[in-house]
Amino acid sequence: MNLRIEPTREAKELLWKLERKKAFKDQFESAAAFIEFSLEAAWDFYDKHPFKEIKKYD
Repeated sequence: MNLRIEPTREAKELLWKLERKKAFKDQFESAAAFIEFSLEAAWDFYDKHPFKEIKKYD
């Protein structure tokens, strides 16, 4: 697994779509803030459940 974060075209397009949603803009000041929030949530999940996998990920 490559641990380096490299933005893919799909990731850029999804972030672009999210940034245009009003609910998203009201909750997060930027896409970077959303990514930081998501990574913190993932870290909390793995901290609480070190041997589980995140659902709905292939």
